[in-house]
Amino acid sequence: MLKNKNLRRLNLHGFTPKIIILIGIIVLISSFVGCGTNNKKEIEYDIVVAQDGSGDFINIRDAIDSIPSGNNERVLIYIKNGYYNSYAIVEEGQNKISLIGESRENTIISTNNPASLGSAQGSATLKVKGDDFTAENITFENAYGRGSQALAAYVEGDRAVFKNCGFLGYQDTLNVESRSEDKISRSYFEDCYIEGDVDFIYGTGRAVFYKCEIKSLVRDNKKGGYITAADTLKSNEYGLVFIDCKLTSDNKNESVDYLGRAYGPDGNVIFKNCYMGAHIKKEGWTDMKYNAANARFYEYKNTGPGAAVNDTRRQLSDSEADKITIENILSGSDNWDPREPVY
Repeated sequence: MLKNKNLRRLNLHGFTPKIIILIGIIVLISSFVGCGTNNKKEIEYDIVVAQDGSGDFINIRDAIDSIPSGNNERVLIYIKNGYYNSYAIVEEGQNKISLIGESRENTIISTNNPASLGSAQGSATLKVKGDDFTAENITFENAYGRGSQALAAYVEGDRAVFKNCGFLGYQDTLNVESRSEDKISRSYFEDCYIEGDVDFIYGTGRAVFYKCEIKSLVRDNKKGGYITAADTLKSNEYGLVFIDCKLTSDNKNESVDYLGRAYGPDGNVIFKNCYMGAHIKKEGWTDMKYNAANARFYEYKNTGPGAAVNDTRRQLSDSEADKITIENILSGSDNWDPREPVY
């Protein structure tokens, strides 16, 4: 008996059994394809930002400012391609905001403010203090150049997620922070591109970088720089953790860039299963305010010409490395999964 209603509608008189079976297969396949098409989720954006005036706002900051403090409903802000000379500031209490760009290459939010005119946090093009923030397909840039701290992004809110985003700067490009010893903020970066030259990923927060490209820029004096400067809080078990990332540089000189330096006494940085270009220094780590040998700097099964195992580049054991997972580092008491879709 034919169970598919499309088959029952057909007049099969005069067809051979083989042709009837073939028709049935075709109808069944078309039914499944049709179901997949009909069930495709259409995203309905709450706010659209477009420089040509075709959206709700032409300025990103105005769009974010329209969301009241205390918001607890997901707000989707779609940003059309364009070069936006604007700050993007998400204040504490402005929760569950999602910025969704049309494309990472062509949706660019940029400023050129140095920390020397105020503060490092104040120089940030993107500042996130609200919880449950997400961003995807956007590039955040601080175009000031060298000579001062100049942040592309400052992230303090808890449970922040960045996917397919770019962060462009030189010194202190990306700052991930925690609010206090008792309030450790978590953030997650997937398939992102981050570039800089001096301490360009740093802070007190807990962050996982998964399948990201970390690019060390060539400094004017041709000398190398420092990728990380973790100031991890003593109460924070994990700081800056890189998993399956790629460390790159256009520097033709070998062994010039440090993986990080000890900005805080309890700094924690881990590189696990990462590819390291030849620009990475063989000693790996160096002192800053504190002694790198006393910091929590570790590696595990990295590859590439910049990977090394020696006295200064401490390796995790297999059992220790098994604990270095996205779930274990970020889930917390609320069982947060940063890979879970929010819309």
